[in-house]
Amino acid sequence: QSRSSRAVFVLGPSSSGKTTLCDALARYLNLDRTRYVTEVARTVMRERGFSRKDVNTYEMQYAIMVAQLQAEEKVLARSMGTGDDASMALLSDRSAIDPIVYASTSKSPAAEDMRRRLLHNRDFQAILPLYRISLFIVLQPVKEWMRDDGVRSLEDPWNYNKELFATLEELNIPYMTIGADLKDIDSRVAF
Repeated sequence: QSRSSRAVFVLGPSSSGKTTLCDALARYLNLDRTRYVTEVARTVMRERGFSRKDVNTYEMQYAIMVAQLQAEEKVLARSMGTGDDASMALLSDRSAIDPIVYASTSKSPAAEDMRRRLLHNRDFQAILPLYRISLFIVLQPVKEWMRDDGVRSLEDPWNYNKELFATLEELNIPYMTIGADLKDIDSRVAF
């Protein structure tokens, strides 16, 4: 088993339990926090002054993609030097695929061009081989968990997942899905 095949990415719409699951997995696996990429989008938004009105812009999605890729590379570079072949190299709350999916769900006239530019980004293309041998876990939306966080809410989380599944399939990235019926965190970790 290669080092990179032990990378796990948790994806899904806002308020689907990604951070809760990642935190629980990190505790369960006794994962060194330096191997855990927490969600970067909100940090990028805060630091760069983006708001919800910027979600449909290339500038915001590109900035999020770059920050995500840099965070992943930092963790992977650190884990490559440990000589520890048995532990997980990377756990990530989201991935660089998210900006592409946000572009896919955009109502902006420039959405198709934005998606194309993000897909063909050189650094994104460089990470694709890792993504294709990693474990992607997609969380289905849980209706009672949906809330407007004032930052990156979605009008239709099911449309986000529809575009996410299509993008993962287009990029030949295998994934597993945790359905909305599996709400208990212990059951999600066991899954």
